[in-house]
This record gives sequence, C-alpha cells and structure tokens, in this order.
Amino acid sequence: EIRELAESSFKAHTALLGSIRAGVKVSEVSAVGYAAVEPLLDRIVFHYSYGYAVGLSFPPTWADCPHFPIHAENSATLEAGMVFHVPVMLRFQGRYGVGCSDTVIVTEEGAETLSQLPRELLVR
Repeated sequence: EIRELAESSFKAHTALLGSIRAGVKVSEVSAVGYAAVEPLLDRIVFHYSYGYAVGLSFPPTWADCPHFPIHAENSATLEAGMVFHVPVMLRFQGRYGVGCSDTVIVTEEGAETLSQLPRELLVR
C-alpha cells in the first residue's frame, strides 16, 4: 500500500507540474491533479488542494496568498513569476501517508522547480 501511495503521489505530482504554465487556468491544473488521484479517492484521505502560493509571508502561515490555492474552485489564470508549493500528500487515515512536493515558479514554458532532489520512495 505504501508503494501504491508513493507511485500515485509521484504520478499526480508529475502531471501537475506538467500542466502548470503561464496562461493556464488554475482550475485546469486542479483537474489534472484530480484525474491522477481519482482512482484512490474511495480509500484515502485527501484535501483536494494541489498547491498554494508562497513568497513574502508572515505568521501564522507561510502561504503568501491564501486566497489563491491550486483548487478546482479557483478560475484565475496562472501568470509568469507566480511561485507555488505543490504538495501531493496521500494518506490512509490513521495508518500512514506518502507524499512529494516541490516549490515551482510559473514560466511561459512551464513549471520551473527550485530543487533537483530525486523523487523516489526511500525504504530503510
């Protein structure tokens, strides 16, 4: 089950990053994320939010613009220079969860990730 969660998280995350670019509606990015996690939705706890804006922020949150999430209800359009944290966290309630995330800059060409860490399940 953990491997299944990891593979699903990685797949959804890759699909989300592939859909982020200037000129795309946020709701369209959200739809891509939903399609990737939909096969698991009857078995997992999921928040239906695929990212949030980050940048200059102040406590109690690090979200720069909390009214601008990557969510189905946001019909705004992405613009070059916007920065988002894009986490895909999948959880079996009360047991465990797996997820991956990146912080990305929206560009005309797509999502520019700010780290180069490998996306793999580490088993110790």
